[in-house]
Amino acid sequence: QHVHRGNAKEQTPEPAAKDGEGHDLSPRECEIMDWVRKGKTNMEIGLILDISAFTVKNHLQRIFKKLSVYNRTQAVSRFEKLSTIGR
Repeated sequence: QHVHRGNAKEQTPEPAAKDGEGHDLSPRECEIMDWVRKGKTNMEIGLILDISAFTVKNHLQRIFKKLSVYNRTQAVSRFEKLSTIGR
């Protein structure tokens, strides 16, 4: 499967939250969560961000710990809920 990269503006989604808005995720972790909530796999996120799927997995493990969740679905739910704080 081929993923078209396009330019950076096309591939970078609008962040759902800025650092400090209800959570302590880094800007990179927020970027990864934006792609997760769009349904992308670790491999797809890795291709988009030019990092390995393993690195994406490591980011997600840290995100899960920071958000106190156990899976992607819970992480997206918590991320979206926390992201609305401060808006």
